[in-house]
Amino acid sequence: MPSQRSTSSKSSRRRTADSENDFEYETSLTIELEVGHIWDNLTTAKEDVKAWILDRGESYKVYRSNKSRMVIECLQKEICKFYIRVSVSKKPGGKCSLVTYVPHTCPPITHQDFSERNSKWYIARNHARSIIQSRRIKPKDIIDNEAVWRNNRISYRQAHRAIQYQLEKIDGLEEDSFAFFPDYGNELIRVDPETYTRVKLHETTNAFQAIFIALGPLRKAVPHLRHFFAVDGTHTRSKYRMILAVTVALDSNDEVLPICWGLIPRENEYWWSWYCGQMSQAFDSFQQPQSTSEKWVAISDREKGLVTGIENVLPRIEHLHCCQHIADNIYARYGKDCKKLWWPIARAKDPYQREAAMDRLKEKDLKAWQYVKALNTETFSFYHINANGYSRFGHDTSNIVECINSIWGEYRDMPPLMMLDCIYTWTMRRFAKRQSLKAISQTLSNGPYKKFFK
Repeated sequence: MPSQRSTSSKSSRRRTADSENDFEYETSLTIELEVGHIWDNLTTAKEDVKAWILDRGESYKVYRSNKSRMVIECLQKEICKFYIRVSVSKKPGGKCSLVTYVPHTCPPITHQDFSERNSKWYIARNHARSIIQSRRIKPKDIIDNEAVWRNNRISYRQAHRAIQYQLEKIDGLEEDSFAFFPDYGNELIRVDPETYTRVKLHETTNAFQAIFIALGPLRKAVPHLRHFFAVDGTHTRSKYRMILAVTVALDSNDEVLPICWGLIPRENEYWWSWYCGQMSQAFDSFQQPQSTSEKWVAISDREKGLVTGIENVLPRIEHLHCCQHIADNIYARYGKDCKKLWWPIARAKDPYQREAAMDRLKEKDLKAWQYVKALNTETFSFYHINANGYSRFGHDTSNIVECINSIWGEYRDMPPLMMLDCIYTWTMRRFAKRQSLKAISQTLSNGPYKKFFK
């Protein structure tokens, strides 16, 4: 058997022709062993040796395993001379090596139905590349690929545990990451003193509860943005299912720009008020007296805690409601036809158009009409908002924040600390890309310039 180091093993790929997601079988960890093979540490050596035995379709029994060595024998050691010994050199900085290897001499039936072949660590090892490529890989994909690649049948539970094992190996334990949030916030400020972060800890246990982040460049950008932003919260998909709160604004090119974000444990009046309070502290523009024409406008769904948080903590902000969320509520309660009749009501340009649209809804469904009539028209009606002198800049929904939630969708699969760091990286890359764009005009942004001077 040719000798090779595990740290420099060559990677080969085997693809399944009928795989919908084109996942890959992990062969970069497949190695050939012989006496004298060297590893950097004993932990890697233990896994590699056991995987090598399983790759050969054989079985084993760990006779002894500690911090300095591992000894493996055959399940039927009475009739088989199989023996492997891996140990760490006693020399300072000594590495781990394969000291002894005696092959199996027992009949092949000894290895039949060896349970370790379906262990989570071994399945995860063979599908590591697929899991890393797609954190949303489903157990069914692992089951199907295991059947194709290794002709092996595993259960849904075994596949699920293998996915979780590999993700935990990559990410670490989620509960351990919460202790690092205060240091993470301090590090963001150290890198850029203009950055604003707040970490809320439990008053008695000092356990992590929430975090708010507004990066320095975003704080500087806000006064130059359009006076319109959307706020929303979406569940993370990690173990503790926290809420990722996001605020998104528009620049002069009509491009979306997340200006701040945070993690809160749940959506209610207390936590939305805390989040909005941090927004007020981070952005001076939201605290200053504003004329009607320059008034900041916020749009969100009608979740009670968020409505109260914005109206109580950000009183200078004009709070409007997302028409799409109202439309979805109408559809869920009164059906598709009533939803179609809602949009002419929301987008009516004068009171006469609105009344005519309301009459059509009343003829269709009286309860739906009563539902819409009970809504405050000043929070969604096109003509009311224009009459009050506010601007939504063409947006009567909170889709700009839903867009960011979609872009960050894969990050929400990650543990909280890793998720926030990925969001930070994404935002800074976006800033770097925007800075590299060449300005067409000294007086207008590229978007308006192209629109008016084609």
